[in-house]
Amino acid sequence: MTGEVLFTCDKLPNAISRSWTVKYGVTIDGQLYLLGLDGDSTLRDRAEKFMGRPVLVEGTMKDNLVSVTNLELVP
Repeated sequence: MTGEVLFTCDKLPNAISRSWTVKYGVTIDGQLYLLGLDGDSTLRDRAEKFMGRPVLVEGTMKDNLVSVTNLELVP
């Protein structure tokens, strides 16, 4: 309920507490940027599939939130 990030990981744990909210993000030079996927199931599926891998994120950033328009693996 605090909105604070409790931990980050490259793979979701097998058991997730129902009280948790899972959000996706990228870390650049030690700074975490959350990805705003705006309920887009395709982007959410890509974010989950690409966890722990280098990605290219397109969108607009305000503070530490990126409103994502596209998400691709880095070739």
